[in-house]
Amino acid sequence: MGVLTIKGTLDIKQFWADGKSDADTSKILVAVDPAAMVYRKTPGSAAKNVFKVYSAAFSDNKLKKPVVKKGIITVRLQGIDAPELHVRPQSDRKLGSLAKSKNNNVQVSFEYRQNQAETATVHLGDKLKKTSNKQTIPCTFVTQLDHQKGPADAIDKYGRFVGDIFVGNTNLNHWLLEQGLAIVSLYNSLQDTEVSAYLKAWSTGKQKGIAQRYAGTVLQFDPNIVYRDPKKGARPVNEGSKRFILPKLYRRQCTWFAYNKLGKFPQDLQAFLHTKDNVDRFYEIKDFLDNGNAALQKPFSECVKNSKQMTRKPEAVIFKEATSSLYAKQGNQVKRLTSW
Repeated sequence: MGVLTIKGTLDIKQFWADGKSDADTSKILVAVDPAAMVYRKTPGSAAKNVFKVYSAAFSDNKLKKPVVKKGIITVRLQGIDAPELHVRPQSDRKLGSLAKSKNNNVQVSFEYRQNQAETATVHLGDKLKKTSNKQTIPCTFVTQLDHQKGPADAIDKYGRFVGDIFVGNTNLNHWLLEQGLAIVSLYNSLQDTEVSAYLKAWSTGKQKGIAQRYAGTVLQFDPNIVYRDPKKGARPVNEGSKRFILPKLYRRQCTWFAYNKLGKFPQDLQAFLHTKDNVDRFYEIKDFLDNGNAALQKPFSECVKNSKQMTRKPEAVIFKEATSSLYAKQGNQVKRLTSW
């Protein structure tokens, strides 16, 4: 099992309410030190610089999206999921455009927000501000990779690096779970030791912070809760005991609401979840830990009953990670390299 380590810097001002980044976070931007992007085939083995591998590659062959853009990478903190600070409904090719309906001029493509998203992000920002009196702080990104899968194992389908961020000796992924500022969210790309570490942190924090506001009941989608732009004067407020649902479900509920509002999908949320049964998959955690990727896959829709109730707790499931690919500037797919 290989280890990719990237040393860089983290701009604290990127987090809401100074910036737009949230707390899980899908938009942590790390300015990379090219000399410190290294890979070890096994922990403790000789380090090889792999900056050229990633700087010459793209995460999507159609979009040609750079993985390292102007010396900056985007990081998704693995093992966790925080309430959505800003999410737009995702277009579905089969259901058509989400643009305003020609019949009733309905607009649904807004940046929607979950309760407690602002609170979680503010607490993370406060934590980072206490580590330094400077706006930019040193950090280290670390992720374990399957050596046989090659460098693409480090990124998700959106070109984000997926792993842990350390500030000093603090693992931010674990800290967020321990403080109850995120929900545990496990994927089949994780190693068993990583799964155990996240579950331990979650058991410490699930009755704290915003985590205690997690609702096992599927809350009705509220289109009035939208992203509040700090550039327009938005400042933190006390979100009190307001509740939120599993962020992964909320993202799908958001898209369902948009198509339902436009009249393009009149059925309920449960029916919408079923339309994704071939791609939204999960494993029962015990089955996965016993059998790995040979475990029985199930549709995510099975985690919800009658659009009303979650049937499984966050710690009981392992989600199936969508595959990712890297492409060189010439357009060839980057697989396991001799130099890797």
